[in-house]
Amino acid sequence: MSASRALAYARAHRRKSLAELMDFVRFPTISAQPKHQSDIMSCANWLAGHLRRIGLGDVEIIPTKRNPLICARWHGAPERPTLLIYGHYDVQPADPLDKWRSPPFEPTLRGADLVGRGACDDKGQMFTHVKALESYLQTAGVLPVNVTCLFEGEEEIGSPNLLPFVVRHQRSMAAHTAVMSDTRMLGPDRPAINYAERGGVVSGARCTRTRARSAFRQFRRCGS
Repeated sequence: MSASRALAYARAHRRKSLAELMDFVRFPTISAQPKHQSDIMSCANWLAGHLRRIGLGDVEIIPTKRNPLICARWHGAPERPTLLIYGHYDVQPADPLDKWRSPPFEPTLRGADLVGRGACDDKGQMFTHVKALESYLQTAGVLPVNVTCLFEGEEEIGSPNLLPFVVRHQRSMAAHTAVMSDTRMLGPDRPAINYAERGGVVSGARCTRTRARSAFRQFRRCGS
C-alpha cells in the first residue's frame, strides 16, 4: 500500500476538496441555538452522504435526544489495529456579526486562509481526516488499518449525548487508539501532537439575592 499514491491523489484533488469543505462550512450548524436544528440535520445528511461517496460503505446517522451522531466504519483488515477518528460538525454562534469582514457562513479565501465559522473548529480539521481516508480508498481500494469515524453535533454544548452512546456501544466503538484534530497548532509549519486528553471541566457560580441581602444586613448590624 503506497502512501505516496494517496498523497499524490490528495494534491491532485486539492481544488475539489476545498470546494467540498466550503460546502461543509456553509451549514450554520450552531448547536446552542434551536432555530438551527434543520440546518444541523441537513449537515448531518450531507456529511453521511459524503462519507459514503468516498468509499465508506458502513455509514449511519444515529438519532439522539438532540443532534445526530454520524458513525462510519471501514473494518476490512481484521488482523490489523483499529483507529477511532473523532470530530464534531457543530459550531459556536457567530455573534457579533458586525465584527466579521465577510458573512460567517459564506466561506471566503483570503490568501492561503479559508475564513468562515467552523473552518478551524472543527470542520476543517475533521475534513482533513475524511480526505485522507478518501485518498487511500480511491488509490489502493483499502485502508492500512481499520477505521471507525464518530462525528457529533453537540460538542459546543458539552456533548450531552456522546457519553451515553459510547457507554451503550462500547464493543462497536472499541479501538486501539483514537485521534482528533480539535486542539492547537503552534503555527502553519509547526504541527503539534497533544496527548493524554482527559475531556473538559465545566464550573459555575450562582449567587442568590436572598443570601446577598442576608449578608448585607449582617454587615450593617456588625457596623452599627
